This record gives sequence, C-alpha cells and structure tokens, in this order.
Amino acid sequence: MKNKKIMLSKIIVSIVALIFLSFFISSKKENKILNNIIKEINSEDINVKNDAIEKLELLAKKGNSIAMYRYSEILIDSDRMEEAIHNLELLFEAGDEKATILLGITYLENTEKKLKGFHLLNTLAEKGSSTSQLYLGVCFTEEECPLPKNEYLAFYWLTLAEKNGESDANFLLKITKTKNEKINREVQKEETQKVICEINPSSQSCSP
Repeated sequence: MKNKKIMLSKIIVSIVALIFLSFFISSKKENKILNNIIKEINSEDINVKNDAIEKLELLAKKGNSIAMYRYSEILIDSDRMEEAIHNLELLFEAGDEKATILLGITYLENTEKKLKGFHLLNTLAEKGSSTSQLYLGVCFTEEECPLPKNEYLAFYWLTLAEKNGESDANFLLKITKTKNEKINREVQKEETQKVICEINPSSQSCSP
C-alpha cells in the first residue's frame, strides 16, 4: 500500500515535469525568462519567491501556455481551485495534453466534476497517453484515489502503460493481484461503464 501511494505521487510529479519539454519549442527569450522565474519560485527567500510568482502570473495572463500551466499548479497548492481550473480549461480547449491530465486529476477531487474528470483521463488513456494509463492503473487500486476500486481496469491500464514505455507499470503489475492474463477491450468497456455508474448512478447510460 505504501509503495502504491508513493507511486501515485511520482506519477503526479512526472505529469508536472512534462511541462519542461515545452521549453524546447518556446522562443529563446521566453525560455530564459521562464527558467529564471522557475528558479526564483523555488527560492528560500520569500520576497524573491513572491516576486517570481507575480511575474509568472503576468505571463500566464498574457496567454503563455507554459506559464499558465505552472501558475495553475501554484493556484492548486494555494487551494485557489476555481482560478486553476479556469486556466487549465483554457489549455484543454487549446488541446494541451499535459493540462488536460492535470485538469482531469483536479476534477476527480470535486464530487460534482468527478465523472467529467474520469472521462478526460479515460479518453486520453484510450488515445494512447501512457501517463494517463499509468495514473488510472494506480488510481484503480489506491485507497487515496477518488475513483472506485477496479481490479480489471487497474490491470488493463497498467499493462498498456508498460507497453507504452512506463517502467513503473512493470513494478506495479507484479504487486497487483489479478486473475487476468490478457487485456480485453470489450471487458474494459464493460468495467468502465460500471465505474461510470458507481460515480454517478443517475448517468443516462446507467440502468435505473
């Protein structure tokens, strides 16, 4: 159990780390500015840190996608969820996969938006996002995760995540108890529907 909790935290951290890959497609000037801001945000000097956050906020308001993502993380840590979700939804509408994953995870913590969060993550996983596959694989076995526990879906998504290069999935598959030895798309659909109905029994696709 402890190992799974650590793994769930690692996955969230890895999602955050993906943002740095975007630096390579930014202009050199923006790249340098953002790098400096990120360093200052991690400063132990509270004045330097606060000043860096203000700079990041300004870049986010100007529409810089990297700044919007990073500032959303700060908003989430500060429990300013509505503002964070607003930024992430804008990035989601622009097709930003990293932001969509974080938005889905954030939605899961909101009872009214939990199903929407699951749909976002499940859709990305079905499209081949190894990060979403790994997150769902862990989430379906972890008590701390807001999704209903589901042994088959944990096995299904961890198996695909491993095939897509997520090395952590291999370790988790070894400690995940399941009688299933092969993944089956039809079974995945059936189990996904069960999860949807557990999250929201009044959903149109669920029997009365």
